[in-house]
Amino acid sequence: MSKKTRLQKPTRTLTRVSFPKFGPAKAFLENLPDTKEELEATILKKFISELEAKGRKFSTPISTGGWPDFETKEDGQRIGIEMVEIFNPDIGRKQGIQREYRKAIHEGIASIISEFHGLEITLSDNYQMPEYPSVKSSAGKRLVDLYV
Repeated sequence: MSKKTRLQKPTRTLTRVSFPKFGPAKAFLENLPDTKEELEATILKKFISELEAKGRKFSTPISTGGWPDFETKEDGQRIGIEMVEIFNPDIGRKQGIQREYRKAIHEGIASIISEFHGLEITLSDNYQMPEYPSVKSSAGKRLVDLYV
């Protein structure tokens, strides 16, 4: 039996809010599983059940162990389902910092950029551990100057 993969990113509570025509809004909270396999299975089950609620019919999805993550069939047609990372607000914030650095570095080399047709700046940042300082701080400006 394979060992279950524990998630490295913090999980969150899945929240749905119902807004009835009459009365107050009602929130439905559900804790999501801690392991990647159980989390993917839960999300897949919810995805399939929503499609079935709209009249679609699928066979029971099975894990492929490769790509795509799961396969199912609808009317004999094979369908692959690939699971993706769940968005983590901390990652979004760090990606915003990366975009700020990319923009600052690009502006710093603007005078010579035409000589580098197709230049793409990518930061290999080890997930910003430790986290980058703000581009506008003196430490951030020093980092930009190192590249320019």
